[in-house]
Amino acid sequence: MAKAVTQQTLQWYGDHGIQICFATTVEGTPMADCFVLKDRILVEATDDGLIMRVDMGICFVKKTIYKRIIAAASKAGSKKTWESFVDYIQKLPNYPK
Repeated sequence: MAKAVTQQTLQWYGDHGIQICFATTVEGTPMADCFVLKDRILVEATDDGLIMRVDMGICFVKKTIYKRIIAAASKAGSKKTWESFVDYIQKLPNYPK
């Protein structure tokens, strides 16, 4: 099984919100050393509650003929992960209905 290594950073903006950045690399899989997955979550406080935004990007650090395949699979996986996260949050008992 491939090993994923994630570096996370958190920036706090007082009462305004937070930013969490993830940089993930995969080890032990052919062609996985040619890219880094980058996710960013912005959580902003508003008068009505919170707004969460998620950005995802792929940084290719080496040339590869599999760029389109890697990009499509990575975007689909990231989208599925964050949609599952939102579903989880919305099912919490204290989530406003």
